[in-house]
Amino acid sequence: FVESWLKKLKIDQVDFVVLQDLRRPPGGKLVDRMHWLKDSGKVRFVGVSSHERPFVGRIARGEVEVPVDYAPR
Repeated sequence: FVESWLKKLKIDQVDFVVLQDLRRPPGGKLVDRMHWLKDSGKVRFVGVSSHERPFVGRIARGEVEVPVDYAPR
């Protein structure tokens, strides 16, 4: 998905991708894909949003593998 938008916009890199409204840990394929997009230089930063406060707490404590660039500890 990100790669198709990069082509449409005629750019090589996007600064920020947000995985929105997460309610449970993302699947391994999504995590792997986000790491690949970052490692390949196509995405600089990955963030998440969620309205599930207990889940956000798990992310912040590092209990859930989510490909984010900053989570307060």
